[in-house]
Amino acid sequence: MTAQTLFVRLENTTTTCYNVNTLQLEVLENPIANVTTPLEVCDDVSNDGIAQFDLSTKDAQVIGSQTGMSVSYYSSPELAETGTSAVATLYTTVTREIYVRIENDVT
Repeated sequence: MTAQTLFVRLENTTTTCYNVNTLQLEVLENPIANVTTPLEVCDDVSNDGIAQFDLSTKDAQVIGSQTGMSVSYYSSPELAETGTSAVATLYTTVTREIYVRIENDVT
């Protein structure tokens, strides 16, 4: 985290009265979503190519050594970018790519 203090002056242009205060700016590092190994499961006896995947088993790989992070999963990169319509962590599907979003719980 990088911090910088700015001095701010607010002036009334009619009376020329003013006040000075400080404003603290902070630049916070983005969380990093680590690359995971594939999540593979065997098909059941129906052999229909559909299986249930527990996506939460990949949370620790995604987070790595970072702390205070939340992970969510999405069916498209656009949904992951906006953080809308996350899929359930117990996800039933055919073989496909799932997109991960990692967020800092504090910021």
